[in-house]
Amino acid sequence: MKKKNKFIILGAGKEQESLYKLCKSKSLIPIGVDKNIENLKKVGCKESINVSVHNFREIIKNIKKKKNQIIDAISFGVDAPKTMFEINSFLNQSNYPKKSVEITKNKYKFYKNFSKKINIPKYKLVKNIKQILIFAQKYKFPIILKPIDSSGSKDVLFIKNKRDLIKTIKLKILSFKKKKLVQKFISWHQISAEALINDDKCALIISDRNYKDTKKFHPYIIENGGNIPAKITSILKKKIEVLILKIAKELKIKFGPLKLDLAIKKKKIFVIEATIRFGGGRVAHDISKKIYNYSLVELYIEFLKYGFVSIDKFKYNQDVHCVNIFFIANKQIRMKLINIDIIKRFRKNILIFYLTKKNRELVNKPKWHGDRCGMVTVFHKNYSKCSFIAKKISNNITSQINYQKN
Repeated sequence: MKKKNKFIILGAGKEQESLYKLCKSKSLIPIGVDKNIENLKKVGCKESINVSVHNFREIIKNIKKKKNQIIDAISFGVDAPKTMFEINSFLNQSNYPKKSVEITKNKYKFYKNFSKKINIPKYKLVKNIKQILIFAQKYKFPIILKPIDSSGSKDVLFIKNKRDLIKTIKLKILSFKKKKLVQKFISWHQISAEALINDDKCALIISDRNYKDTKKFHPYIIENGGNIPAKITSILKKKIEVLILKIAKELKIKFGPLKLDLAIKKKKIFVIEATIRFGGGRVAHDISKKIYNYSLVELYIEFLKYGFVSIDKFKYNQDVHCVNIFFIANKQIRMKLINIDIIKRFRKNILIFYLTKKNRELVNKPKWHGDRCGMVTVFHKNYSKCSFIAKKISNNITSQINYQKN
């Protein structure tokens, strides 16, 4: 039997870029999966599968002869739970029961299974505007409307009142081709918790998520990065850790990633979403390594290679703060070459910088997270200074993206 020294990475975009380097540093050969052949070339992938990350049948067909050489697959910034489950089941490596995958990929099933066990905002499955209005009459506006099974904020709408709702219908922003979830809006203070579960322990990184800067894109809900680690009390952090382990136990997860989107209201923790993957923004690797001296993904790979891992390696470095900010177009415009002198100026404080749009590519006001034009992550021992630098860079790059000659 050949030695298992290969690792499948779903996606080969900017989000996954650093994973390919990490694999090589761990003596693993990455097998990249991406429908964009140019992405696979950019990450220097010697072995690749040029298909959509959701086409698990084609992926499995391509790895049949390599089965005994592959240790696992990873989903990082890509929401493809079905693909992950099918690939790792084929490899006899799946750490998630099929039922857990089905529950987490469908928000309605998750809410239904957990509504009596944890705090979940009031919700209902609806198929027309009348049912939405009945829900809003009972629980009051504002509300959130979202698909049952999509991710990345796609088709997620924030509705302030009845007039707002009617407007989304008239502008054809809201349609009822499929049933929607309507949910009571809890709070703009949202938190993201990413964990690597290892039996009854977890390595955990908690981020504040920023939506305040992007209210102008209403009714779409666009995240504009946030602060890492979140500015919360140790008591609240412990409560979040207990909650994550409780959900992991209910889902029968012994080992692997679990990401939660949470809202805090009056010291109560409400669960908005749970997914069995590492999140976006490169938090689980680049940022967690900077703040905790070890990344969640490194721990994950070590377990897969050696069959055990020490969560204790994941230790908080109190001298480091990180701030993520995205670059976003305020109007439809052609992307142009960006002057990055400001990036050179603050190079020593920049952990991540990238653009996701090409020169001359048409970009729009965002309707979901995939419409953002790039991001920067800044680190500093002083949080205020860190935030100041991140905003200065973001304002500079964003103003260039949105600049247009009269």
